[in-house]
Parts: sequence; C-alpha cells; structure tokens
Amino acid sequence: MLPVSRIGRLIFSALVVLCTAAQAAEFEEATHGPASLKLIHGVPVIHLYGTHAEMGEQYGALLKPQIKFLIKQYLDRVLTPAGIKIGLRKFVLKLSREMEKSIPKHYIQEMKALAKSAEVEYEDVLLVNTVFDIKRAIFCTAVVAVGDRSADKQPIFGRNLDFPTLGVAHKYSCVVVYHPKKGRAVASVTFPGMVGVLSGMNDVGVVAAVMEVHLRGWQLAATPYAMVFRTALTNASVTADVLQTIKKRARTSTNNLMICDAHGHAACAELGIRTVAVRRPKNGVIYSTNHFTSKELGIPWLCWRLPRIKKALKDGRKVDEELVRKILSDCAFNSLTMQSIVFRPASGQFWLAAGEPPATKHKFVLLTKSVLFPKKPDQ
Repeated sequence: MLPVSRIGRLIFSALVVLCTAAQAAEFEEATHGPASLKLIHGVPVIHLYGTHAEMGEQYGALLKPQIKFLIKQYLDRVLTPAGIKIGLRKFVLKLSREMEKSIPKHYIQEMKALAKSAEVEYEDVLLVNTVFDIKRAIFCTAVVAVGDRSADKQPIFGRNLDFPTLGVAHKYSCVVVYHPKKGRAVASVTFPGMVGVLSGMNDVGVVAAVMEVHLRGWQLAATPYAMVFRTALTNASVTADVLQTIKKRARTSTNNLMICDAHGHAACAELGIRTVAVRRPKNGVIYSTNHFTSKELGIPWLCWRLPRIKKALKDGRKVDEELVRKILSDCAFNSLTMQSIVFRPASGQFWLAAGEPPATKHKFVLLTKSVLFPKKPDQ
C-alpha cells in the first residue's frame, strides 16, 4: 500500500499532466423551488435555502450537468490517470471514508441529497469534498489592508486561488450562497459539487480564504477543512468567532487561513496539525502564501511571491483596489490561477475574475451585497 504522502504527490502529478480540454456543460439560469441560478455578467450565482438536506437537493437539481461533467472529466481523470486503474481511487476513497467518520451529520445529509438530486454516486461527492485534504495541490495568495493603510479606510482583502485546471475546471467557477435556517448566509466562491468553503464571505462581512501549506503531517480523524471553514463563517460575527471555531477543530492537514471582518479585524491563522499560530497585521497590512511564517511554526522557504508583496507594500503605501489587483497579478501562476477576488467586507461585496489562467487577466465582475444576500428568495 502506498503511504499517504506519496498519494498526495501522485495526485498532484496527475493534475499537472492531465490538461486536455473537454466540451463544457454550460451554466443556464434556472429556479428550483426557492433556489435559483442566475448569471451576473457571466458569473453563475446560486442561492440555496433551508436545511442542509434541502440545500443539497436544490444544489444537485440546479447544477446537475456541471456536477456530472466535473466528476467525469476532472475527478475520474485525477483518480484514474490516462484511464489506467492503478488502485489510486480505491485507496483515496478509503482515506475519504475514514474522514467521513468525523464529518458532521448535517453535511453528510447535504452531500447525500446533492448526489441523489444530481444523479451521481454519493461516494463521488464524498471524494470531491475530501480530495483537497489528501492531494495538497492548492497554492494561493492573500493580502489584506485595514485602517489607515486602506486608501478609503475600509478593509480590503485580495485573494488568488491557484489549482491545476485539467483544461476544464477554470470554466466552472461559480458562487454558491447558502441561506441556512440557522446561522448566517455564506457566499462561497467555489466549483459545482463542493459543499465546503475555500474562499467565502458571510452576510455581515466576515471573509475567509484558505492557502494550503505543503508540509508533512496528516490526520484522518478530522472534518475536511473546507467544511470547517464554512461552519466557522456560518457562525461568525467577527474574526474572533472564526478563530474560536477553527482552534477547537482537529485538522486534517496544514493550512493558512486569512480572515477579516467588516470592522477591519484581520488575522492569518497558521494551522498546523497540533498547533495554531495567529498572526496579526503589521502597519495595517498582512499577507500570506503557502508557507508558515510565524515564530511558532515558520521555517525558511524560498517563496517568490512574498518578496513581491512586501515590495509592493513598502514605504507605507496606501492600498486600494487597483494596488490589490496589481499584487494579485504579480503573484499569479500562468497555468494555475483560476480565481482572483477582491473582497470589501464593510460593504458586503466583492469583485471576482475567473477563467482560463491567469484569472487576473480577465474582467473583474462586481457582486454586490444585494445580489449575494437578498432579503427574500424572490429578490
């Protein structure tokens, strides 16, 4: 049996090699009960309402073609490279089943309802939502300015999501907004079939974005990290609430989580398997990539992005949306950056550029608070 660390490297290698494009399943506007899929200047925005099971059923119904397509053209190709069955899928599923034991019941219900409604296998949906904890192939960059360092004195949060596309994933960025019966609404910039949050903002302007840290260390007796982050945003009014949630949870793998709220309270949580270190802004700015840099967890790394960010922010330069976009562009990977986002927590809105890498070259579309968090489903 292959060790877990080699499984992650094998999956990453497959992701890099497999890049043949396939015909897309286009997003189309639709409704399903109280749920809806609308195209906002080309960006699919999906609103889901109710219990986790109800939201899962709506999710699968509205995004059935896209979920099926990504399972076949992305997940299956990753787990059966070049169509060759090498036991990888079976082993990864075994790891996923171990993680499943720590997934809260309501997320299990949501994934099962999603799978049934989308007419796909539940184990495929489980794999979609646990493979991020196994493969470690996300890179990413985040930078935040608060207080006087922000040109308009309102917090500003920039973020790139970097991940191999296999020639298809870059076509499927979407925004899923969860409106649960209990807790806060959460807008997740994501891909069809995912129920966790990699980049998201809730209805009071708390923002969180993950950056994987590619260190050895593993724990299967833990909830997949993207679900933990969604839970944190669902329950958060301020940054401190997110920190409280994630500190209490066991961690499957190592990550950085950048957090900021509407009041300008920002932090980067460096999430080791056993230790959590929290960094705060210095001179009104804080930034991170895929490396621990705190005194508690930091080790020397040669990251080309960190010096670029430091240089762009030198001499106390005021940070506006133009500078954040420039930093994100300077830190983008030509073959990996599928999403670039500029969050404005105080106004509850964000700008999203998504598409063929680097996403920073695409048009940034404004998604306002009224679009993301309407007062009623019919709005």
